[in-house]
Amino acid sequence: MQEFETKLNETIEAGKMLAAIAVVADVDGKTVYRHSAGKQNLEPNAPSVDPNSTVMLGSAGKFITHIAAIQCVERSLIGLDDPAAIEKHLPEVAALKVYLPSDDEPGFILREPTKKITLRHLLTHSSGISYPGDEKLEKWTQSDKPAIDENAHIIVKIFSMPLLHEPGEGWTYGSSVEWVGLLILRLTGLRLVEFVQKNIFDALDMKMSTYYPEKHAEIWAKKLQMVNRESGVLVAEPDDTVQGLTCSVGDLQTLLVDLLGQSKLLSQPYVDEIFKPQFVRGTPTYVGVREDIRKLGKSVGVPTTLANPPVNASLAALFVEDGVAPLSNFPPGTLTWSGMPNVIWAVNREKGKAAIFATQLLPVEDDEIIAVAMSFMRGAWKSH
Repeated sequence: MQEFETKLNETIEAGKMLAAIAVVADVDGKTVYRHSAGKQNLEPNAPSVDPNSTVMLGSAGKFITHIAAIQCVERSLIGLDDPAAIEKHLPEVAALKVYLPSDDEPGFILREPTKKITLRHLLTHSSGISYPGDEKLEKWTQSDKPAIDENAHIIVKIFSMPLLHEPGEGWTYGSSVEWVGLLILRLTGLRLVEFVQKNIFDALDMKMSTYYPEKHAEIWAKKLQMVNRESGVLVAEPDDTVQGLTCSVGDLQTLLVDLLGQSKLLSQPYVDEIFKPQFVRGTPTYVGVREDIRKLGKSVGVPTTLANPPVNASLAALFVEDGVAPLSNFPPGTLTWSGMPNVIWAVNREKGKAAIFATQLLPVEDDEIIAVAMSFMRGAWKSH
């Protein structure tokens, strides 16, 4: 790990990042490697970074919503391939139409999909649902859209948009997981944050994890400061940037390790399902995820120049399928994902290993930080 530690120190000393924490754990939860460097915040007399700091996860925490949804499947509240359940509990999603560009005004047409959305589609980002502001939907965004009931749930108000493709006929990284949160509410009567607290955080004794870090003094006090590099200078991000799912590095380690061995969260068949590639080779979904990861994949170890990245989708994250991801050394069978403040995790059952790289720096997928993170990952998957 000498290469990583040297690169991390050089990057911090050059003022390009504030701090980072890197951890490797085995199937028994034992920490086999831990290294941290830098300062906890930008104050002149700031202490050294706490190796168990709390960090906002961003998209790196989406897999927790996926696990919660699979817990609902395990309890027979919904099936993975049950469109009728989506129609019943998420009628707003079932009603979404497919967007097609058109030469006629207003520049697009909307048509009924020929396939119905399932929970599997939502969990694998193959539903066709994008994010608000997607440039592919620009014409629709600028058009006169039907009004949404002012009493509708906030998820419905924000994320109701046309599908970019037929369900199961492409891959679009978007707001499917936000809809899954609403689905969990309607299936269980518990808001996502309540369901996760009870069934994941409490179940694993994750006391330093919350969706509301600003309301928990101990969690807030241990946060690694979020910074942004502007014109080569690190500046503090406002506190409202540090909202949403926040975990200590130790809690994140506990959660990932749970997927390696005898899980407390899911029965073995459902853990097995999480570690399966979901898309069949040659299908539009398979082609779609590989094409998009060429644009999005730096933080999961895939160079943008790689013509055919070795990835697939799982029910919870990205799945490294055939061959090692070049930048990261992730072996086949690895689940991995990353989040906005350059938090990256990876877990592999065959190797019995989980690895975490955590910092709190914007912009997302910053080249300088990704180079440091990939240096760590290469060492982690090679030497332990």
